[in-house]
Amino acid sequence: MKFYTFIALIIIIVTSCTFKNEGRKKMAITIDDLPTLSNGLLNKQQQKEYFIRITGILKKYDIHALGFAVLGKRTTSQDKDLLNTFIENGNSLGNHSQNHWDLNKVNANSYINDILSCDTLLAGFDQQIKYFRYPLLHRGDEKSKKDSVLFFLSQNNFKIVPVSIDTDEVAYNLDFVTAYCSGDTARAEKIGEDYLSHMKERSRYYEKMAMEINKKPISHILLIHMNFINSFYLDELLEWYQSDHWEFIDIEQALSDPFYSLKDNYTGKKGLSYIERVKNN
Repeated sequence: MKFYTFIALIIIIVTSCTFKNEGRKKMAITIDDLPTLSNGLLNKQQQKEYFIRITGILKKYDIHALGFAVLGKRTTSQDKDLLNTFIENGNSLGNHSQNHWDLNKVNANSYINDILSCDTLLAGFDQQIKYFRYPLLHRGDEKSKKDSVLFFLSQNNFKIVPVSIDTDEVAYNLDFVTAYCSGDTARAEKIGEDYLSHMKERSRYYEKMAMEINKKPISHILLIHMNFINSFYLDELLEWYQSDHWEFIDIEQALSDPFYSLKDNYTGKKGLSYIERVKNN
């Protein structure tokens, strides 16, 4: 092979690999409402089993997820064991408050105390960074309330974790659990199919919106929940993401995207994706 032909071949290979890497879309997986959501229909053993199924699926795809725990007075020894299992599988924990209160409906002081109560329990787990996510993605319907909570989080070294792909997939869970527990297999399967279609549509929707606003791709942050339906369909969903050229990254990689440093001027009752919050600036 002639020297110049060899050099040309190397350039083609390098260019091809670079294009391939740039074409990969990036996504961090975050999971709200750990340890489990039972809707009052699943016993402790069923909750444990579905939690273990989800952690196994994450491990299968080598995903290091960030889970947001709701911890309070009713936290059991099983809950603590599940959270330790979550960490042992390479995942991290964040604060989702003690009572999952809606900031639109309580005052700032009560909300802050609720965060602190959860933080006290989280101190017993191996966590190096104090992550926080607002329940319902509500950051405050009044400027004074919003600013008070933001100031508290900043002063106490909490890192707020936004969402770029907000699917509200939790809406499918109760119907799925009800159908499953009543033995209505056909109904449960139909709900599962609808869930997958919904997740794909919402992912494409926010991917497109981010491009329109940012003029280039962003590192996305997906919100799902630690619920029963995901223990059956998360595997298929993650397989679809891979086939659609998504690369799974950890939360710190995602948060390093300059997009999440853009100013959020939205104040109101809606729980919004960060893309929508920036769009409302």
